[in-house]
Amino acid sequence: MTIFIIPLVPGTPDGPGGVLVCCEDFMIYRNGNQHLKVYYPKRQFEEEKPVMINANYVIRLSKDLMFILVQTELGDLFKVSLNATGETVHNITMQYFDTIPPAISLCVLKNGSLFSASEFGNQ
Repeated sequence: MTIFIIPLVPGTPDGPGGVLVCCEDFMIYRNGNQHLKVYYPKRQFEEEKPVMINANYVIRLSKDLMFILVQTELGDLFKVSLNATGETVHNITMQYFDTIPPAISLCVLKNGSLFSASEFGNQ
């Protein structure tokens, strides 16, 4: 089983801390003895095919507002939000954002533009 770890979940005082472990078809949030699991949304006609995360970027807009952009190997971008109070995470939400060519790395610039270091297409 292949896993992808996102270690940059901000800790105290900026967030709950912990890591996101991205596995085939689901993501697990771990922080000490707390763990939550969320399944990736899938395309309608590709439910049988396993989906894996291949790129991510953590965005911190303020102390209270933080989310993570993740991209699947199919190119779908999702916004992952941790709903937390203090150091306790209550749930994880994933919202579809866009579909772009699969990237090796993602970066959001200061002006809000998304840079995708892709293996295919113009960069």
